[in-house]
Amino acid sequence: MCDNNKKKNKKNNRRRFPNKTSSKIQGLQRLHQSHLNARSVGEANSLTRQVFMNPTSSDREIRTTLVDFFDYNFGTDIALAFRQYLFNVANVYGFNTASPGAPNPMAQVLAFQLWALPRFSNDNVARATLAVLYGLPVTGGAESTTGTTAALQTTILTPTSVSDWVKVGEWNEKTIDLTTQQPLITPDGNSALGTFVVVDPDDFQVILDDTLPPVQFMAKTIISQALPNIIDHEAGFFEGSASLWAAVPQTSGIPAQPLMVTADSVTKKE
Repeated sequence: MCDNNKKKNKKNNRRRFPNKTSSKIQGLQRLHQSHLNARSVGEANSLTRQVFMNPTSSDREIRTTLVDFFDYNFGTDIALAFRQYLFNVANVYGFNTASPGAPNPMAQVLAFQLWALPRFSNDNVARATLAVLYGLPVTGGAESTTGTTAALQTTILTPTSVSDWVKVGEWNEKTIDLTTQQPLITPDGNSALGTFVVVDPDDFQVILDDTLPPVQFMAKTIISQALPNIIDHEAGFFEGSASLWAAVPQTSGIPAQPLMVTADSVTKKE
């Protein structure tokens, strides 16, 4: 009788308190095993690439952000009030390319940001308040050379005692349709990344007063730079009285050799 009661109580406890821990553990075990399987496949693929794939280079691009600071000086000529930020995408990093490889590996502009620093004035807040009109000149569409404007933005620069950067214009790859629209290029090969002008927010007229202090601007250009096919660099081996404990001086200098280059990783300086 006692044994029957124990079995009955044990059965009732299992109904009231199901074993949830086992199901969770099983789920974690399955997840862990899937990670191990994916890792082993990745390691196998990496080993296969190292053993069987032919050496390649220049198949990766370097993504960086370039920052530029400049002043917007007010003048009296309305024709010079509009400013345009230009950027040359040819061989941004100045690689020492080698022939017969491409001499000017191109950089792709992924995004552009224009920032301005508001002014501060205790005695004349109205005079210190400014507005910035921004736009990106682009082609009008497929098979069109007509210029139009994308990424339009109007920003009021409110005077403040705590100066902080205000974004007054931006665009990226999703802002424009790169298949039908492209930033305009000057005859000398520079890409126009944005045009802007500072105006009076009361009537949105161009400010023509050279007695006003300049406005500080900051431009951020995010690019993806292609690597050259080959570069010229001083490297190579030399015959002579070399040793394991000293470097051999070369009076004639080291000649430049064509080298393949590949981007591996970026490390932070400690």
